[in-house]
Amino acid sequence: MDGATLEFAHSIIGRFPFLDGVAVFFASYLPYLFMAAFVVVLFTPRAFSETTPLLSKKRRLQFILMTLLAIIIASGIVLPAIRYGYGRMRPFVEFGWTPLTAHDTTPSFPSAHATMLFTLAASIWQLNKKWGYWFFACALLVGIARVYSLVHYPTDILCGALIGIFAVYFVSRISRF
Repeated sequence: MDGATLEFAHSIIGRFPFLDGVAVFFASYLPYLFMAAFVVVLFTPRAFSETTPLLSKKRRLQFILMTLLAIIIASGIVLPAIRYGYGRMRPFVEFGWTPLTAHDTTPSFPSAHATMLFTLAASIWQLNKKWGYWFFACALLVGIARVYSLVHYPTDILCGALIGIFAVYFVSRISRF
């Protein structure tokens, strides 16, 4: 699956300049907009509404701390451990292709972008399902664009997404004690 998807992406890169531009935007710049949107949610008045302002502040702080813990678990513990044990080369390095976006030759499995963005999307989803669907859609677009840009295999994105989602699930389960 990985090879066929990348061969297809490699075969159409350069043939559709608009698509290439959209992929570069999604792969390189959409993560920054994603993070900015996440910060905006933190300061949206109705996101943490409770009967008193004090409860709202407490709930916001709890959300921030739980999200940070999930990020530390996913991106600071699980992701480096997997990369240490299994360092797969990036597709453009392995096949000798030129990626659409400039990138280091660090290991690609699992995707750090996917891990971070899906962790944030899962956190937002627990706060507000409607917003969560939008955040998941954006995270998926970034993942697809990074595969199209030849810097990740599809399984890199899938594994990063699963790590992020399970980290949020784990943190939400332990926080209920």
